[in-house]
Amino acid sequence: MHPAADSQNFMKDLVALLPRLRRFAMTLCPSAKAADEMVGAVSLRALAHGQPAADIRLDAWVYRLMRALRQESLVLAPESQSIEAAARIIPLPSGSSAAFLLVNVEKFSYEVAADILGIPHEAVMRQVAEARMSFAAQETKTFEKRA
Repeated sequence: MHPAADSQNFMKDLVALLPRLRRFAMTLCPSAKAADEMVGAVSLRALAHGQPAADIRLDAWVYRLMRALRQESLVLAPESQSIEAAARIIPLPSGSSAAFLLVNVEKFSYEVAADILGIPHEAVMRQVAEARMSFAAQETKTFEKRA
């Protein structure tokens, strides 16, 4: 295939991932605006890097880029911003929202989700279980309020 065609297919595939990237960014960022900014930044980074090797899944690769970008932004953020952001993060146990989204919404295996998050797959399993228990507790509270 011609390099220009490969580049065009890469851009089309990246554009097709944007809704999923935004959904993942919402688990990493304190606000919709910050999530949108992260999606833009990771898209630019992916385009600058170029298409990954043929044996690498594009979606998992871009998710890893996003996670790395988020880690960089936390390191560089002033302490007051970090405290403010932490107060607004989705009220699930630490790390559980991203793991839950990758496994239950995006349908990644535990192993692929672990690779994206840079943690052991056992940790992903634990975080997904914690998220499910948190949701179950919320449902119980909602049911009790209705009764």
